[in-house]
Amino acid sequence: MINCKTNLPIISAEGFKDKVCPICSSANFQVSHKYISENAVFFDKYVYTCYDCSFSWGSGIEQEKLDRFYEECFDKEVYKRSELYLSPEKYFSEPDKQNKSMRSRQHLEWVKKYCPKKSHINVLDIGAGLGTTLYYATQYFDKPILYAYENDTNGIKYLEYLGAKVISGDLIKSLKSTKKNKFDLIVCSHFLEHVSPHSVKEFVAVLRELLHDDGILIVEVPHDDLVKFPERKTEAPPHVMFFSINSLQVLFDNYKLHLLLPIRKELNARYGFLKKIISPLFIKIFSFRNVHPVRRGRCLLMIAGKKL
Repeated sequence: MINCKTNLPIISAEGFKDKVCPICSSANFQVSHKYISENAVFFDKYVYTCYDCSFSWGSGIEQEKLDRFYEECFDKEVYKRSELYLSPEKYFSEPDKQNKSMRSRQHLEWVKKYCPKKSHINVLDIGAGLGTTLYYATQYFDKPILYAYENDTNGIKYLEYLGAKVISGDLIKSLKSTKKNKFDLIVCSHFLEHVSPHSVKEFVAVLRELLHDDGILIVEVPHDDLVKFPERKTEAPPHVMFFSINSLQVLFDNYKLHLLLPIRKELNARYGFLKKIISPLFIKIFSFRNVHPVRRGRCLLMIAGKKL
């Protein structure tokens, strides 16, 4: 049988490589679409959608292969940051040319309110890229100690320039090896969607383990509820997880992480001036504890702490 909406085969649960949804363990899922890519990591791989928690994921994509992809292929095949951005010296001396600096500053404005320590904090940025958030962390906190997980060899040059302690290699093993260090702030901005769905629960467990008891975790992902917004489907890699509000909530609830700051924020990036004015007002208004993730238009933002 063919699904008329996707033009893809309807497969019984017995025909799937994955037997349950990686987030909610439901067997109520079907094929959403197929990747179009010549890269071996994504070639001939399908994306499935769970109709109970509205989570979608790339099936059969292992974390080990993704780690190698980001080390060897990401810069060449996807963002080409080595061609787009200045040398580290110029990049950090010309803030107006930095990658998504507004987003980094917004994240730090929000989390500073909840970090009990304001100086000498341990900051870990997972998927740190060119180090923009870590660069601004030195302006929002006094003498922070910077750590970064990053496999992209081009990005590592920028992180080392900042003096960050760089962690690379196997995602789970390398982060576990740092568990003697506890972090006051862990940043996971537009990284979670790049983690293998078959490793995501172990990854979130490691995040909780790395947090100080009063530490703060900030996570931002694209708002890709493909049940509610089927037009957001994309056949192009590298995202391998596509989150709805519900699936993101379920994932973090399972690992005793509670949310601190619910904000609905729909402003488009082109309204940068208004965002600078309005963002602080949102922070003051919504500074209570709750159990709903932040909505930022096409993104979901979660600020969480440990449930002790």
